[in-house]
Amino acid sequence: MNASHQVLTQVAELTGLRSRDRLLEQFKTCLQCIFEPEAVRLMCFEDGGWQVLGEAQASTAGLEQTNWLAARHDTMARERIVSVTGPQPAVCFPVGQATVAEVQLQVPASPAQLAQAEEAMRVFRNVVGLLDYGERDSLTGLLNRKTFDEAFMRMAGALEGGTPLMGLDGQRRWSSDDVSWLAVLDIDHFKQVNDVHGHLVGDEVLLLVSQLMRDSLRQSDLVYRFGGEEFVALLTCREADGMRSAMERVRLRIAGHEFPRVTGLTVSAGFTRIGADDTPEAAFGRADKAVYAAKQAGRNCVVDACDLPETEELPGQAEDVGVEFF
Repeated sequence: MNASHQVLTQVAELTGLRSRDRLLEQFKTCLQCIFEPEAVRLMCFEDGGWQVLGEAQASTAGLEQTNWLAARHDTMARERIVSVTGPQPAVCFPVGQATVAEVQLQVPASPAQLAQAEEAMRVFRNVVGLLDYGERDSLTGLLNRKTFDEAFMRMAGALEGGTPLMGLDGQRRWSSDDVSWLAVLDIDHFKQVNDVHGHLVGDEVLLLVSQLMRDSLRQSDLVYRFGGEEFVALLTCREADGMRSAMERVRLRIAGHEFPRVTGLTVSAGFTRIGADDTPEAAFGRADKAVYAAKQAGRNCVVDACDLPETEELPGQAEDVGVEFF
């Protein structure tokens, strides 16, 4: 089998994959087949610096050459392949939100290699687009409930096994010090928005709220629309105070935003820590009770489920949290 046939075979494998993890790994295999590089690594820009995914807290900021860092930013901004020359040649590929695959070479890439990589990138993006079509909310672009269970169980499993969380959505490093959290956010008095201003304005509010949530959280955090005015987020941080700060950041960002034709829009939020033996239903139920408590406390606030009395049964919350899990 010649080199071109090998590349074609590896690219063809992309079209049959429906797992984002496997899709990303197969694309890395395609790059290895095309370039025969020294290394292929995934880089994510987060918390003000570049991180090597899969290496706990491994920041390369300040260690890499300036042109490499500039190339990664250019790759993200323009969503195109960038070839870097110099003492350490490299090619950078956009593969996710603020994430690039960096191919480290011994010699600069040839035009033929770059052309093959461009075609592999097209196939990769097409398959990702098909996955997004089935896994994202059509209005807001956030993840939908279909993908929630798998992501939740992976986070809970990582707590027990210490395995890294990898994927095209929410790629991040895994540290044994990290803790996983689930948050539920609900727009206050959203029914009044629809009743007074109509559903078109309501849809615009949902879209803007989803954008504000994404802008307020890290690229690695997973945000879902569960239907209506209810949103769910899966995050990792070390302490409950950090989780509360993240939710307060979202709450304040939304409360301070000037929405078209709607004044004083706020959200109520509740969150809970995810245990290694937790289930999606149980964790969602705890966070949902915390949201109910936030509503009872006057809305526009954040409540930690662990602050609620263990024996407290909130009306309408104990038997059925009203969410169908897949």
